[in-house]
Amino acid sequence: MPDKATQYLEANDNADLYAESLIDRLEQKALEDIDDLFNSVERRDDELWTDLGVNPELIVGDYEQEDIENRNLDWTLGLAGISAASQTQFFLENREETLIKPLAYREQVVGTIAIASTQLIQAGKRTIEIVTPEKFQALQARFVKEFSFLSELSDVDLYNALRDYRALRPPDQLIADATGYVSRITNYRPGSTQFKAEIARLIEVDSRNIKYMNRRTVERVHTYREADGDYNTKMVWIGEPSPTNCAYCPPLFGVVKTYGDWLEDGMPGSDVCAGGDRCKCHLAAA
Repeated sequence: MPDKATQYLEANDNADLYAESLIDRLEQKALEDIDDLFNSVERRDDELWTDLGVNPELIVGDYEQEDIENRNLDWTLGLAGISAASQTQFFLENREETLIKPLAYREQVVGTIAIASTQLIQAGKRTIEIVTPEKFQALQARFVKEFSFLSELSDVDLYNALRDYRALRPPDQLIADATGYVSRITNYRPGSTQFKAEIARLIEVDSRNIKYMNRRTVERVHTYREADGDYNTKMVWIGEPSPTNCAYCPPLFGVVKTYGDWLEDGMPGSDVCAGGDRCKCHLAAA
């Protein structure tokens, strides 16, 4: 019979597997939808795009037509803004698959497990065996109803709620990240093969970024709920030893800080963690 700490880590792994399986099924849809949002204004949520500070009437083609000598920082940020807004809108429109179901699943198999901080610290020092796909499939998300309010919120209200939870990166950070992807486009003639290849690559990168938004958003919302919104709640860093661990995480296994301090210093999978969306670490109430 596995102890509670092992069950906790198995449950966390299953929540990640569940999220990844959803993203695999959404991969092609993401490519098509984000491409559509890049190149057409018909499906855009004008209120959301305006809230993100992005002009909902501009498409990639508008930027292609700009003379190369006029492609300055504003041009780059504008194109990056379309990328960030498209990514965000796709995430919100697929909220049930990318947020509610994984969150409900995590709440079911993780939220009900109560273990002492000493067990959690020990858990961070051991490797575990991921449960079989058959067992994983047998576990159902019974708490979807609890998260139905996320379905009832408008896109803008949900975005703002997740931003308040610090679950989504702010628009300026999304734009800053996307800037790195599009800056090279300034080297290519508008409409050229290289230009179009860079746009296609950017779309693919954004679709894969949905995976990052999904896993980290679920984790951050769950952590916020576990802390009951109290930034003074003590949280312990749970890590699974692995050859793929980045240098940042292992020294933090078992470290206890307040929830507010973790947000300030960096949470698992955050910008200070080299693992990004691949990070298997989690925070739990100590």
